[in-house]
Amino acid sequence: MKKLLQPLFFCCIVIVLGSCSTTAVVTKADQYYDDYNYPTAIRYYEYALQHGHENQQYIFKRIANAHRLQGDYVKAIEWYDKLVQFERVEPVEYFRYGKALESEKKFAAAQQWFEKYYEVDPKDSRAMIYRDYSVKYMSDLYEMDEEFEVYDVNAGTVYDEFCPAWYGENVVFCSNRPAEKLIQRTHDWNHTFYLDYYISERESDGRLKKPKAFDHLNTPYHEGALTFSSNGEFVVFTRNSSTPEGKLRNDDMNTVRLKLYSSQRVKEGNNWYWTEAKELPFNLDGYSCQHPSMSADGSKLYFASDMPGGHGGMDLYVVEKRGWSWGMPKNLGAKINTSGDEAFPFNYQDSLLYFSSNGHIGLGGLDIFVSEIAGYGRPTNLGFPINDVMDDFGFIIDAKGVHGYLSSNREGGKGRDDIYGFTAKEKIKLRPHLAQEDYAEESAEQILLPGSTAAKGNGRVKVVATGGIQVLVYDQITGKGLPNATINIFDKRGTLINAIQMKPDGTNRISHDYPSGELRFIAFYEDYSSNRVLIDMKDLSSSNGLIKIPMVKDLGKMMNINPIYFDYNKSAIRTDASVELDKIVKIMKDNPGMVIEVASHT
Repeated sequence: MKKLLQPLFFCCIVIVLGSCSTTAVVTKADQYYDDYNYPTAIRYYEYALQHGHENQQYIFKRIANAHRLQGDYVKAIEWYDKLVQFERVEPVEYFRYGKALESEKKFAAAQQWFEKYYEVDPKDSRAMIYRDYSVKYMSDLYEMDEEFEVYDVNAGTVYDEFCPAWYGENVVFCSNRPAEKLIQRTHDWNHTFYLDYYISERESDGRLKKPKAFDHLNTPYHEGALTFSSNGEFVVFTRNSSTPEGKLRNDDMNTVRLKLYSSQRVKEGNNWYWTEAKELPFNLDGYSCQHPSMSADGSKLYFASDMPGGHGGMDLYVVEKRGWSWGMPKNLGAKINTSGDEAFPFNYQDSLLYFSSNGHIGLGGLDIFVSEIAGYGRPTNLGFPINDVMDDFGFIIDAKGVHGYLSSNREGGKGRDDIYGFTAKEKIKLRPHLAQEDYAEESAEQILLPGSTAAKGNGRVKVVATGGIQVLVYDQITGKGLPNATINIFDKRGTLINAIQMKPDGTNRISHDYPSGELRFIAFYEDYSSNRVLIDMKDLSSSNGLIKIPMVKDLGKMMNINPIYFDYNKSAIRTDASVELDKIVKIMKDNPGMVIEVASHT
């Protein structure tokens, strides 16, 4: 996504396809894709597809992600829809499809793919977060529109304006608008001008006056998010990695990364000037460091990086400044960072940390979240209208916690990324009542125990009165109920919430209230294989509902067949295993019509 990793190269593109094999065309497309030149990469991929390239799945994936990374979610959805039809799809593509659908306000459709993502990759941090995705939660995020007023600041053009930063009472921001220069340089990522800094004075109503180039820090290449000290005399900023002579510096992957630099404002005689940019010592070759935010006293710097040791994508870090030296960066931890991207931090009064994320549950794309700096606790989504279905980032707010600015590519803007002003109708605060985990029907933290009533306080717990619902556990072949069979009832997180024993006829009645989400019923009976069914409780009638759980006999238990083991990293049948397999062969020969299920674990 262009907000997270800016374009890196400048070149002239000439497409010559006629004499190329489709393999060569895809190789060339991959080069453009890896250089963030997505428009050209898409053209190459589509050409290869039209001329019969065999690996359609790979091309569908690359085109879908190229559109997504450019913020064109409509076209991304079109290609993801083709991609997920294949049998074996990388799990993360299900998540990306869901996020693209979410950005088009198709929340119910998105939920299905988030569930699929958790099903195939349950250990991923985003999967664990999004397993609790709730359309109701998304709707409630839209109901926060009375807490903020968002308005146009009159600084937008048909180009990009984003990442505002306080500079005293003024605002400095990034833009790729054409500067007043004899030579205008463009880069190949999306064929626009390079990013420079601009400064605007603020009107009394928060709107911005006509900006001027902030040439003190501008170079011929990309500048990115920046942060000033409270006295305005020290700055840390993002820039393409470059040599002291001002030339772009490639890493071993032939890629120009983003680095953090600092500069000091000093006075010489009657004139003020900014010192030559100095690269911060914790930048790592081969990785990017970007989006800085200084604490009020200048002793800490928050930033985003994809350096090794993170939780995935871009992570947020903090590093201490001791005089003129810097400490070692510390990752903010798993409550803040996910396997997705966390970026654009903003330190508010050393008490709250605002940042953007596409790994925590939001309205779509990048959403803005807030967390307490003390302990870096669970983040809260700021909701609409601060967040929208597109990308929202670069959030800043004044010391009073009332007025601020943010960046967004939401519908209705003048360019792709625009700066918006906002006013908080009450002082900014955390809103734990709108945290995803408070939706009890999909959360172990608020799960209702048997015999309990709705949890107090949030008013959002939904339950089903299940006094009339009956459960039947029976033999699938004979149809007879299995006396004294037991069932365990689990919520979506796998938490056991009840255990019930059947009566002599294999039935029993559920006599407690349960959350209206999806529950898992697992039945057990001696000499039978356990069986599980998923039940959406809100769909059952409270008067005549019936949950039927069929059971089949476990051949392994009946015939005393022991588990079959394999040696480490080998598939050869061991001697002890062949004895057990011979038992099964004999039974199958004696009963040629028998159907056998074989299950294995690795």
